[in-house]
Amino acid sequence: MSNPLHPLAEEFLDFRGRIHALELSDPPFARLVAGYEQVDREVCCMEGRLGEAAEEASRAMRRLKLRIKDQILEALSRPVA
Repeated sequence: MSNPLHPLAEEFLDFRGRIHALELSDPPFARLVAGYEQVDREVCCMEGRLGEAAEEASRAMRRLKLRIKDQILEALSRPVA
């Protein structure tokens, strides 16, 4: 059984509109969001698997997901140009 996905709009409730606007206007930001979504899907799939190797891979993917999420928050926190 896999765990639920964690959409950015739910992770950053205060930034919902800004996330959407930046996805449309800022290609690097859109790539970050796409990367986050891909890693989130992989983490959700991995967490349902058993075994030490799967658990280590899942931990590594969760760390990657957090790094991407930090980059997204940094981009969202910049002043609007």
